[in-house]
Formats: sequence, C-alpha cells, structure tokens
Amino acid sequence: MFLIFSEKSSCMGAYRYLLASFATYNIILSFVDCILPMAIFNNKSSLIPFLSGGFFNDVKTFGSIPVAIRGSFFGLGYGILVIHFLYRYIALFRPRITFHFSQKQGMILAFIFFILHGVLWFSVCQLLMYPDEEILKYNEEAFFNKFNTSLRNFSFMGTVFYDKNISESLYIRGYSGMICLTLISTYAVSSYVFLGYKIMAKLREHNIISATTKKQHSQLFRALVIQTIIPCFTSFFPTIFGWYSPILKLNVEKAADFSMISNASCSIIDPIAIIILLPNYRSRIYKRKKIAKIASISENPTLV
Repeated sequence: MFLIFSEKSSCMGAYRYLLASFATYNIILSFVDCILPMAIFNNKSSLIPFLSGGFFNDVKTFGSIPVAIRGSFFGLGYGILVIHFLYRYIALFRPRITFHFSQKQGMILAFIFFILHGVLWFSVCQLLMYPDEEILKYNEEAFFNKFNTSLRNFSFMGTVFYDKNISESLYIRGYSGMICLTLISTYAVSSYVFLGYKIMAKLREHNIISATTKKQHSQLFRALVIQTIIPCFTSFFPTIFGWYSPILKLNVEKAADFSMISNASCSIIDPIAIIILLPNYRSRIYKRKKIAKIASISENPTLV
C-alpha cells in the first residue's frame, strides 16, 4: 500500500486504485483466514467445510453464516480479477474513459460489481448448501471417530451428493449448489480468457500505439496474468477439485488441507510478485536496499 500511494499518480494513473483494491482484499482475506479458520471433512459422498475454531465457531449464535462468509471470498476474488481485466481492456481499447475508475461514481459502481460476486456466492451457500439434521446424521459418527468430538459443535455447511439412504431433496439441493458455484467460476475464468486474448491480440498489432505505451501495457498485463495465476493455482483450482472429489469418489482430505494452506499463502505471494514484475516498484525497493547498503558502509568504514 505504501509503494502504491507514494508513487507519482502520473506513473500509474487510475490503475493504482485497482492495485490498492487488490492489496486491501489480500489484507482482509488474511484477517478473515485468522478469525474464520477453515477445514474440510470428506465422508463417503459428503463434503463438509467447517470452522476449525475461533470466536465465531458458535453454532447457536451464528449457525452456518461464518462458513458462508468465508466461502464468499472466493466469489469476491473472482470479482476483483474481472474488474482488473476489464480495466486493462478499457485502457487499451478505450483509454479516454479510464479516468472514470478514479472518479467517485466509477469507484462505487466497481465496488457494487465486486460485492455482488460475494453476495451471490454467499446466497448459493446459504440457500442450497445449508446444514440440516439429515446431513448431521449422515456425517456425525464418522466425524466423531476422526476428531473425537461432535459435528454439532462446529459451524459447517455441505451436502451429500449420492447415497441410497439420503432424501431426493438433499440430493437435488447438493447438485444445484455445486452447479451454481461452478457456473460462477466458469463465467469468471471465461472472462479472464476472453479479455486476456483480446488484450494480447491488440498488443501484437503494429503501429497502433507507441513503443513506450505498448511496453507499459505489456508489463501491466503480465503483472495481471500473474495476479490471476497465483490465486487460481493456490486457491480456486484446488477448491473446485475438492468440491468434485466426493462425486469422483476420491478422499482428498490431505489435499483439501493443503489447499487451505496454499489459499492463505496467496495473500503473501501476490504482492511480492507484483513488486518484482512492475519496474516502478521493483526499482524503488532496489534503490532503498542500495541506499541502506551505502549508509551501512559509510557508518562502518573498513580500516586498512
């Protein structure tokens, strides 16, 4: 955040507000990971995300809402990346209107668009993947055998995808929730691919923009690609694999635990990657290190 707002506004333009929004999202995500620690329990054809502890793991007070809130951050992550791709597309194809992203109205619209992704994800979880007595009875014994405590003591959600002993309504509800979340993910990833393809095609055209501008757009686009790849491989793809593991009859609890760790690491890896990839920020870090090194040598001269 310091590097973003201490940099001259003329260097990054309205894009610095998007970088700041991504940095803010990463900070909030790290905080949410601390207060809403997630774990996944896989039992036969059932997948149960639950809070492993914390103040909000109070079923009587909060129910399954904390788990749905934590899940909504996957939707928010999709939303903020879609906004970034849209900005890069507009900056290249309609540069005259990029100033709207730094205006009050533009910021409000972008924020509403961003929040809608989280609200949609939260709604699907609460309406289609909420816990009930049937899910509890299906998983209670297996959960107790593994953790030596009752599932009723934890805030959780999930469903059972197939079993001759479950009701048809639970079966339909589980697949409906999974399909809805998959559609959200598909829409977001398709947007990245489509806009990314358009941006790359534009950058390959000759004599459309100056060499300096083209270089800057290329650097920012590479940074955006890395910003997309990191959460996709540390969070989104492992999570989607975890969703479908019961359907594929795979027990992936260890892989699910790893996905939780990798998801938390995303908030650390992402800003480091941006600093390395963007020359403005990389050069400032290098200069600070160089100045510190010179100061250290001057304070401690070598005696010959």
